[in-house]
Amino acid sequence: MKAAVFYAKDDIRIEDHPIPQIGSGEILISVKGVGLCGSDIDKILCEAVPPGTVLGHEVVGTIAELGDGVDGYAIGDRVVVAHHVSCGKCHYCLRGSDSKCDLFRSTNLHPGGFAEFLRVPAPNVHSALFAVPDDIPNEEIVFMEPLACCVRAVDRSQLLDGDVILIVGAGSIGLLFTQLLKLHNTTVLMSDLLQNRLDIAVTYGADKKINPTKDNLEKVVQECTEGRGVDLVMITVASQGILDQAISVVRDGGLINFFAGKRGGLELTLDINEIYEREIAIISTYSSSPATLRKAFDAIVQGKIRTEGLITHRLPLSGILEGVNMMVNNEALKVFIAI
Repeated sequence: MKAAVFYAKDDIRIEDHPIPQIGSGEILISVKGVGLCGSDIDKILCEAVPPGTVLGHEVVGTIAELGDGVDGYAIGDRVVVAHHVSCGKCHYCLRGSDSKCDLFRSTNLHPGGFAEFLRVPAPNVHSALFAVPDDIPNEEIVFMEPLACCVRAVDRSQLLDGDVILIVGAGSIGLLFTQLLKLHNTTVLMSDLLQNRLDIAVTYGADKKINPTKDNLEKVVQECTEGRGVDLVMITVASQGILDQAISVVRDGGLINFFAGKRGGLELTLDINEIYEREIAIISTYSSSPATLRKAFDAIVQGKIRTEGLITHRLPLSGILEGVNMMVNNEALKVFIAI
């Protein structure tokens, strides 16, 4: 089979790999498409994985082979799958910290989504694999895993009806967050430096678009919150300036949720006394859980969350680096690698 193999930030090669062998409880998938995720881009550009790695985890495909003991699926079924699952029973899982579970950190798709075939381990078959209805296109259901990560972030943010929320970053993740947050009867303010993305955000439900290079962010927030500040800032792009901005517009007792990391040595500073006296909570949310994968799958299938239109460019397996550059340069909202 063909696979796109990482060697360096400017060196991804299409190579021949053996088709993975599956065991009991496992499934072999013929990959049809993979979403190019921001975490893939981060790992490529920062060379954060060993040479020889096959990346890609937002996977949709068809079942090519079933291992012993797998029930409820048939060869040829179209399925979507996620790369990590937690056990649901350990100290971390019982406290909602699924991404810290030992099983979560040991499960993965082999060799990775940027390949013609991959092996799905038994825990993933059990908790992260879903049969896709015929009327849902690959380019829509491939958002299940990133949407599940957003669902978990929203679940951890303790929303109340009437909350006013600022989302920083109108990429595909920001647009997923917009729709999720509107399901909670909230007011969503979207901040981005790109006017065309702000315009798109309105079509996905954002109540107010803010371009900090043109608009006074603090003034707009004050006007929308009766002077309090927003209840929640959802950060999808990490920088010192964005953290400072978030602290300046969140209300006393409000929450800042970091849904973004940045490899390469970014260190943030803050005034701890301001955080203390204003009782500002700062949390982060990393990845999904089996429960949020199910919620995300259902939300897409039932039409509660629109994912059509989020894919703006389609490239072959050999076009991964082109896709990385397009997304880094804001030429693409989301790239779909067709296999």
